[in-house]
Amino acid sequence: MTFPVQTSEFLDLYRKKEAHLLSLFSKDGNSTAIYEKIIELGKSLPKPSPEIIKESNLVAGCQSLVYMCSEMDKDGNVRYQIESDALISSGLAALLLLMYQGEKAEFIFLYPPLFIKEIGLAVVLSPGRSNGLAGMYVKMKQDAINLFLENKKSS
Repeated sequence: MTFPVQTSEFLDLYRKKEAHLLSLFSKDGNSTAIYEKIIELGKSLPKPSPEIIKESNLVAGCQSLVYMCSEMDKDGNVRYQIESDALISSGLAALLLLMYQGEKAEFIFLYPPLFIKEIGLAVVLSPGRSNGLAGMYVKMKQDAINLFLENKKSS
């Protein structure tokens, strides 16, 4: 199977977005500063439509309630809506959205969020929060794959 966008373009895009995300966080890896930034990102998470709050959109593995739905726009870009009842989870979702919102499905499933380790989240997050973050990316990836396959079927 070939992809419409070359992988090198995705790699360049990933590196650019990763650099931006890393610039948002303190270089010293201070746990407090990391959490403060995650909470700040959580406050900026756009409010989704209330219809996404249903069991079928619940993200597995999260400590708090996180709902996610996705759709592919007319240009083949994946758009997510995410709602959470906790600021930390909202911030982690916002972090993933900064990387993946509005991107091609192939980008989402070919480039995992390796920036998580670079930021220092792998060290400061509790196991429950780490599982939730992983669960959010898994759902984003699964949705992207499903949307990609649906789009291929209909074209």
